[in-house]
Amino acid sequence: MKTARARTGRSILLRLALLAFAVYLIVQMAMVYSELKEKEQVLLQKQAELDSYLLKNEELTNLLRNGSDKEIIERAARDRLGYVYKDEIVFKQKR
Repeated sequence: MKTARARTGRSILLRLALLAFAVYLIVQMAMVYSELKEKEQVLLQKQAELDSYLLKNEELTNLLRNGSDKEIIERAARDRLGYVYKDEIVFKQKR
């Protein structure tokens, strides 16, 4: 009789251990799934940013390629680089 009780006790302990392990695995899977969803949201945001930057880059590249926008190029050279024509006199105000 002692062996039957010992087997039953071991069997119950084994089942409880397997149940606890299964619960642990389910909780871990839920956490990983939650983290995956967060990472997918971040990825979507970054892809939207990338698309925005690529569009802006394409617009600027087209502007440089066309070269017909002489006024834009001239204004950029004056404002950013401080270029002037040979016969120009530039007056600057102190602030």
